[in-house]
Amino acid sequence: MKKAVICFFILMQFCLCHANDEYIPLFTYWNKGDVKEYNYQKSRIDKRNGGERISNIKSRIKMEVLDMDDESYTVSWKYYDYHTGEKNPIAALLIQKLAQQEIIFKIDQNGSFIDILNIDQLIEKTEKSFTIFEKTHPKDSEIFNSEVYKQLKQTYVNKELFKQYAAQDIQRIHQFYAYEYSIDTPTKYETIIPVPLLLNYKMHGTSELMVSEAEDSLTIESKIYAEHDEIIKLVKLLASKFGPAEDKTASATDDFFAESLKDAKYSFLTTATFDIESGWLNSYTYSAIANVGIQNRTDTTTITLIK
Repeated sequence: MKKAVICFFILMQFCLCHANDEYIPLFTYWNKGDVKEYNYQKSRIDKRNGGERISNIKSRIKMEVLDMDDESYTVSWKYYDYHTGEKNPIAALLIQKLAQQEIIFKIDQNGSFIDILNIDQLIEKTEKSFTIFEKTHPKDSEIFNSEVYKQLKQTYVNKELFKQYAAQDIQRIHQFYAYEYSIDTPTKYETIIPVPLLLNYKMHGTSELMVSEAEDSLTIESKIYAEHDEIIKLVKLLASKFGPAEDKTASATDDFFAESLKDAKYSFLTTATFDIESGWLNSYTYSAIANVGIQNRTDTTTITLIK
């Protein structure tokens, strides 16, 4: 429903203001048995209290069209040759084991994401992995009290969180399909920004879109950002729920938040290039930027076609 409303809004804007513009459709023209391989890299730069922590993950992705009919495609997305920059060897082993799973998902005939088909099996396998892992390592191991382990366990055994995080790249890429785009015409509209840890929270933001064509490819540049007052409202809520005691007291006034978050930013930048004839992804870069007071974090994901 949300996607339909956004699509309607975009098309209305195009029709009213750019009746003579050129439109390029982005749909999936795939066949059963099609296979694509990609290089995958994910990095995080985390600056906090004057310090800096950098982490990197490298992998490859194999995408294969397992089945198709007149209404949908069934697609496999599998990570392999996985390397993590996690320094704790136990955490690195667990991350690698959990990440190298095959996600089978369905899209409609135009490329819009529908659902993960094997999510129950993935969660069952993951729960078994955690059980085996915990039985084969000392109970007093530091890893079990680490934020990395807790976040992994929370993410991979909860169905909604799994959809939101483990399959986030799949959903972000397929959000661009099933539209006809006006070339070199900027589009701006209101949107809802998802928030980690708060599945039902609605953070209002702005989305800007620019599309360009070069030879046989379509490049989509998307910028989504939250207004300053929305960021303050979110941080206050997170502080009340998860922050230390001093953030929950009356001393944390509106003036305090306004001053400490005066340069706050919360934005998402995406550049994705697709082959127009087939609809296959050529390249994708996604950056999430969160600058809130003493913490500045940038997450970047890059996916590049190998063959």
